[in-house]
Amino acid sequence: CGLEGYMCINVLVYEVEMAAAEELARAAEAAGVDGLIVQDVGLASRLKVVAPELPLHASTQMSISDADGARFAARTLGARTIVLVRELSIADIQMITAAVPETNVEVF
Repeated sequence: CGLEGYMCINVLVYEVEMAAAEELARAAEAAGVDGLIVQDVGLASRLKVVAPELPLHASTQMSISDADGARFAARTLGARTIVLVRELSIADIQMITAAVPETNVEVF
């Protein structure tokens, strides 16, 4: 039917919670979830190891507001989609989007 389903882990993940969050990501990957929306940079960095086929979406709560942050999310964390903070101007959005042409950039 053409629908996509995403799992959202839009919280900070504390060290004592990381193993459970990783297991949740593995289960999401096994279930065929279309992507995981993540706030926590530590969890995002672990996803390449624990659920390498699960597309990462960098949440607006990751607070990406400049080109360096976008490049870090895209190239270091492997985010396929980056959701920018709301406070940016159109010129800022254009500049950030140009910095990561390989990545889908969203703003709302």
